[in-house]
Amino acid sequence: MILFMALPDYEPMKKPVTAALRAHWGHFVRVLAQAQHILTRLPKLPPEELETELYILDNFFTEGVLEHLDSETRALFSVADRFEPDELPITTALRLENACLHELTAIFHRQIQRQEKDLATIQGIGDNLLHIMQAHLREEEAVLFPYLDTRLSESEVEELLVRPMLDHIYDTDPAHHHLSAHLNIRFRRPTT
Repeated sequence: MILFMALPDYEPMKKPVTAALRAHWGHFVRVLAQAQHILTRLPKLPPEELETELYILDNFFTEGVLEHLDSETRALFSVADRFEPDELPITTALRLENACLHELTAIFHRQIQRQEKDLATIQGIGDNLLHIMQAHLREEEAVLFPYLDTRLSESEVEELLVRPMLDHIYDTDPAHHHLSAHLNIRFRRPTT
């Protein structure tokens, strides 16, 4: 005799309302990996290529990363916090991480600007910055996005988060999302 267990009803996975933000975070993580690759190659580069790559990294951190962090503070954290009487513990922690990343970016920039560049120091600061940034993005995806998925609609995410945070890159092709192109095209909003 064969017995069959009743299986629970199948529920297809519902697309999270923060899907557009999650896609952008995914692209941002890939660009961080490109920055990591450049950092590891620095000691092997000829002087003229080294200066170009240092310039690209410096611009990426001082423009791209800081712009991303500022848009988080301005839109993402403030939207999340309005559902509670006080600031959420996660947004408090993320704001502190943003401040740390701002300081590390300033230190990285000062090292790049030095006449005598210490590549080991530049790599160490850059690695630290990338490590913290990657962990920061994972925290947002694991804690903050699920929180927002239960409190916002897809249209609210678009209006309150996607447009304010990503408007400077709206309706552009994510295929061009590459660190070396960052100087001209910034981060790309993924099409969904």
